[in-house]
Amino acid sequence: MKRFDSVLKGHGKRYVLQSLLAGLSVMAVILALDVIGDPAVVASLGASAFILFVMPSRQVARPQNVLGGYAIGILSGMLALLVADSLPFSADAWEGGWVSAVFGGIGVSAAVLGMAVLNLEHPPAAGMALSLVLGGGAVIQAETWLHALTAVAGVMGLVVFQQLIHKYLVDLL
Repeated sequence: MKRFDSVLKGHGKRYVLQSLLAGLSVMAVILALDVIGDPAVVASLGASAFILFVMPSRQVARPQNVLGGYAIGILSGMLALLVADSLPFSADAWEGGWVSAVFGGIGVSAAVLGMAVLNLEHPPAAGMALSLVLGGGAVIQAETWLHALTAVAGVMGLVVFQQLIHKYLVDLL
């Protein structure tokens, strides 16, 4: 079993540089948006940074895929919350987790379907749909919208930075 990518030999500096750029871009976005306490947004941005800086020439890293995928993921999560909110579930059902799990799965399913049908695949965006449902509770609150807008601003920051340096990036996978 190989432990290291065979491409790494002779290209170690490139791997280190692109990894550092991914980390620095996420750090800058987190600090600029002050989202240290928002693990759902931070986790999805980290996953998107991996794709943008490790696979910059792949379809999944195209700006339209990243931004479109997040738009679909956020819309899917919000719609799942709206449907759940329209049904007569008790607060205990939400707190017990089964309603969150069911509608979180529905949000992810809708996001995956939407991204696949529209050819805007970006896997971290499906996670955003899930995090909105799990973090939203029984209703869409102002905080849920804030999470969504923060994610959009963060991913836009990552995409802009990646596009500024795109000509210097290579696919590492």
